[in-house]
Amino acid sequence: MTGNNDINRRIKALEEIIRPSESLEARVAALSEMDRKVYDEWKRKCREQSSKFDAETGGYYEAYINGEIEIPQLPRHVKDKIFDPEPQLTKDMSPSEMNEAYRKFMEGKR
Repeated sequence: MTGNNDINRRIKALEEIIRPSESLEARVAALSEMDRKVYDEWKRKCREQSSKFDAETGGYYEAYINGEIEIPQLPRHVKDKIFDPEPQLTKDMSPSEMNEAYRKFMEGKR
């Protein structure tokens, strides 16, 4: 029995190296089967839509900015489980505080 415990401990350590518990991959893997289907469908729609544009020229982003397309939205109940909340910026924050909030958001710090 001790051998199995050691093997399981080593497997968990390797999994943490390969897919850290706070990584997007780990969060997606932890979704329920139903939420995973919602996520996979959203991802498929995003890929399908973006494939119609030239990635080199930034056409997808340009079309979005110009209001020519709407990017598929992941339902909030799934989005909140896998993505960090957007930073809350207020009028009374200094530019450096806003920068720090955005930096943390971009680094994925929960």
